[in-house]
Amino acid sequence: MKTVNVLAVDYGAGGGKAVLASFDGDRLAFEEVCRIESTPCRVLSGVYWNILGLFDGLKTAVGRAVKSRGAVAGLGIDAWATDFGVLDSQGNLLANPHSYLDDRTLALTDEVYGAYPPYELFRKTGIEPHFRFGLFQYLALKRFDRDVFEKAKTMLFIPNLLGYFCTGEHSCEATQASTTLLYDPLGRQWCPEIFDMFGLPNLFPALNSSASVLGPLTPAFREETGAGEIQVINIPQHDSAAAMLSSSVSNRDTVFISSGSWSIIGVYMDKPIVTRDVFEKKFNNQIGYGNRIMFVRNVLGLWILQQCVREWRREGYEVDYDELERTAESSGFDGWIDLDKDWMTVKGSICERIAGDCVERGLPAPKDRAQTYACVLGGLARMYRQVISDLSAITGLSFKRIHMVGGGARSAYLCGRTAAETGLEVVAGLDEGTSVGNAIAQLIALREIKDEGEAVGLVKNSFAIKQY
Repeated sequence: MKTVNVLAVDYGAGGGKAVLASFDGDRLAFEEVCRIESTPCRVLSGVYWNILGLFDGLKTAVGRAVKSRGAVAGLGIDAWATDFGVLDSQGNLLANPHSYLDDRTLALTDEVYGAYPPYELFRKTGIEPHFRFGLFQYLALKRFDRDVFEKAKTMLFIPNLLGYFCTGEHSCEATQASTTLLYDPLGRQWCPEIFDMFGLPNLFPALNSSASVLGPLTPAFREETGAGEIQVINIPQHDSAAAMLSSSVSNRDTVFISSGSWSIIGVYMDKPIVTRDVFEKKFNNQIGYGNRIMFVRNVLGLWILQQCVREWRREGYEVDYDELERTAESSGFDGWIDLDKDWMTVKGSICERIAGDCVERGLPAPKDRAQTYACVLGGLARMYRQVISDLSAITGLSFKRIHMVGGGARSAYLCGRTAAETGLEVVAGLDEGTSVGNAIAQLIALREIKDEGEAVGLVKNSFAIKQY
């Protein structure tokens, strides 16, 4: 069988990457093509994404992939959820997309919860309401960007917007839509009642499958990058859904954890669960690959450590993660931060706030970088234990193992503390789990592999998996 190459482009809130996946009929081989800058930019009082910079990085990735491999059959784009771009009637982008890190949406909480108390909104959408989600973003557009709102004709989530720049085609993928507080997980469709209640026209395109072909690259894109007949694929475009596709979580005794800037912990379910208990324990019913319910809880994850790293680099310390792993383990420090707090609004030194959080709860404060590292990952491991306990109580499922993907899967320290905290086997190794799921969905859409069942065997045959 000839080798089939597909390009998986994954945009995270802290940085993007493009990975070339080569499938020879038996195994997948991966080669990183490039990294793509994707950090948000503050301009005056707003926080925006440099969408043209993201697109330029995409063009660079395609050009390098073609130069490296020649023939590339598919391109899949995934990203974080919630944020979108707005087009006018001629298909022109009206403004840089706002980032979910822009706190202007806080001003909309009274309006939203006055119409729908949080639990009622949860019952309709299956999602724990949060001021950073799509409904609040849309209302902020209406209130603070009135000119853009009045000219808007089409709204596209970040992966759809980049796909439009590549192909000229509009699309909207359900894994992204399901995170917005505008989607009905029971009917697997948009929720017109919510749009109508807030006077918001539904300008998102009709929902498409998460394993379908969007279309070919435009002639201009092909000419600039040297690309041939590459098909842009509608994969699971919410990065969490793509990551979940790469795991063996279809086994009901396995819990999925995608450990990145955020941690997503959960299982697949046949239908949404919208009880009061689920709401109070902060679980969400998102859509995953194949239109299944991803019953998950989102918790802040390695974002806190990323802020520590930025602080340390400003102090002149070039971070060596291997050294931090070793020294954290040898320190024996067993303190932990409380991840139920809102760390994203912390001002000033994040490391000082971590120490203060420990002292407030009667725990020893970390004294150096290694102990701070241990404190953050220790808090994450304890949170995993609590969420998995709640997950078991709600679903009635008993778990034997955790399948961890993402950046956290690279950390033997985190995996080991998670195994110790939960008493479960931790299976890790796919630190690029999102890119793997992205590539798998492309290969299914291109009919190079049959289905998820075949994909599970392919992953086992292609990657070294560690057990803790």
